[in-house]
Amino acid sequence: MFGFFRLHGNGCSYRKYYARLCQHHRARYGNLLAGAHSYEATLLYACAAEANLFKPEIIRERACCGLQPLANATAQPDATVAEYCCHAALLLLETKVADNIRDTTALRRTFWRAVHGLLSRQFKLTRQYFDGAAPGLLELIEQQIAQHHELERSGRTPALSLEYYASPTATCFGGLFAGLPKLVGRDEHIETFDRIGRALGAAIIGFDCAVDWRKDLRTGNFNPITTELQAINGFAFAGRKLQLLERTLGEHFGSTSPSAAAASIVRRQVADTAKPAMGRCSLADRAKFQWRTLPSFLHQVFRAVVLGRSEGVSLYCADPVSMCACASCYGGGRVATSAACGCCGESCCE
Repeated sequence: MFGFFRLHGNGCSYRKYYARLCQHHRARYGNLLAGAHSYEATLLYACAAEANLFKPEIIRERACCGLQPLANATAQPDATVAEYCCHAALLLLETKVADNIRDTTALRRTFWRAVHGLLSRQFKLTRQYFDGAAPGLLELIEQQIAQHHELERSGRTPALSLEYYASPTATCFGGLFAGLPKLVGRDEHIETFDRIGRALGAAIIGFDCAVDWRKDLRTGNFNPITTELQAINGFAFAGRKLQLLERTLGEHFGSTSPSAAAASIVRRQVADTAKPAMGRCSLADRAKFQWRTLPSFLHQVFRAVVLGRSEGVSLYCADPVSMCACASCYGGGRVATSAACGCCGESCCE
């Protein structure tokens, strides 16, 4: 679900990166392709600015470019970074179009094939660009997409871990993000950008699966999530990856950096999206998610209702904006709890 890292509203200073990159995008492709401008590519551009891959002082504080042209775009101090990010947006768009051709109905497939035909020249130029700017990246992405499709084929019978299912997409985003500091000769940032990309890619898959599982059941498309309970865990997975993303951005660019603030906003948006699913899921169902036998099931309900305690599955917070990072809790299916984590002591709910 590309467009996942979209911030609702214009109050965050992170929007200045979106506005600046939009100007570069229109200078390169024209206004007709302004819709291909990517929120995920904007995060990459923001990371480049905050890592000082170019002088960030050139970026004005504003929420929108207002379709104002950017004079001498190719001569700007951020031209190299912006070119990479603009091509990254086109690469993501091509991947999305190809995925729609593969997974939609015959009528929609015809539409997306027409879209691919109209943009085929730009897609070809983007691939030529990455062949020179990031050697091996396209091969990595094709390999990971093939692995993703193989997981969908083989995962229809046995249970498939969401972490494992998200791995190919996370690897693709990690490679795409890591290619930028390598291109501009700032190798000290490669590992950080790879971590940022991986966290973003995994969050996208987790959220996409949690949002689309009902539609995928109707259409027959593969989704490792098949129940409301699993959808809640999918939202938790996305929130946990966004929490990791926010922490990484804060550590390297400052906890008050626009990119870290943006990650926090998106994490809360995911929590808001999860609330209806949590409301539809009864306490008894939550307990049954971990406790399979009847005696244990009744024991869990008693502890949750009478004693206010739960083991294995939490009493979900009304606002689960934060997921416990403890592997034991997360591995047990815990989303958020009003108390401190039982094994690491971390407070899991804000």
